[in-house]
Amino acid sequence: MKKILILAGGKIKHLEPFLEAGKNVGAEVVVGSFGELSYLTESSQKTPRLFVGERDIADFDVIYFRLVGKRAEDAALVVSFAREHKIPVVDQIYTRDGFINLPLKKGQEAVCLVQAGISFPKTFFGGLDMILEKAPEIFDFPFVVKGSYGKQGHAVWRVDNKDQLRKLVGELKKLEREGKRFFAQEFIKITERTRVFVLGDRLLGSITMPTKWRRYVQGIYGGRETPERSPLTERELALAVGAAQALGIDVAGVDLIQDLETRKVYVLEVNSAPRWARFKKETGINVEEEIVKYLAGLS
Repeated sequence: MKKILILAGGKIKHLEPFLEAGKNVGAEVVVGSFGELSYLTESSQKTPRLFVGERDIADFDVIYFRLVGKRAEDAALVVSFAREHKIPVVDQIYTRDGFINLPLKKGQEAVCLVQAGISFPKTFFGGLDMILEKAPEIFDFPFVVKGSYGKQGHAVWRVDNKDQLRKLVGELKKLEREGKRFFAQEFIKITERTRVFVLGDRLLGSITMPTKWRRYVQGIYGGRETPERSPLTERELALAVGAAQALGIDVAGVDLIQDLETRKVYVLEVNSAPRWARFKKETGINVEEEIVKYLAGLS
């Protein structure tokens, strides 16, 4: 029977469905918080033993980080011990040097996706003053300004003209001084996005959700019928798997968008530790059980 450890920062009540999933799959699942980690160094031991509660990390066959949040130091500690004992860690990106702090910042994510040949919206990354100067030359208005720290649709602004951009830059300066980074991105006419749930090298399923500026895009057509999005093909959906693998994210929520005019499909973003309540409700798929099956199959 595979022994699986699932860790998260903070409270772990939301991890309880994994316990039932483990029973259904026939795997021993233990859930814990990064706050429960402990070790003791002694001169008689070359390598300390790391515990989560009373359980030795070395006892497990695979470790899954459901959510790290601000517990990057703890995650790095677990990864170090997992490497020592050759225990697989999910997501695999945690074992890559330089990528321990997830979620990836959006500026870093964009570079990784483009380098992997993934279709991604045209993007300009730079300081706010550079965005103010150069973005209007690179993009037509409107375009989008995003914070590289944003997630769940936050830290995203549409700018329709130079005056709006100048005002926005002024408002964001304080955040930039605090270390936040920003980038500009082309505005793609969309009314929906497809959230594809990726598990390892396969598609678990997908759902469609409205976009933030759905009404704005509909208004562009001045009362004319908004073009309908074409159904995504298997090849286009496979973009989601390629994007997740390019970033080393095994359990991912990948957002695909299709330009209503050109019909080109882009990867908008890749979400590590995605939420799946809506996905479960609409698809009827037991996500926790599917994840446990995946983890149990790793060696």
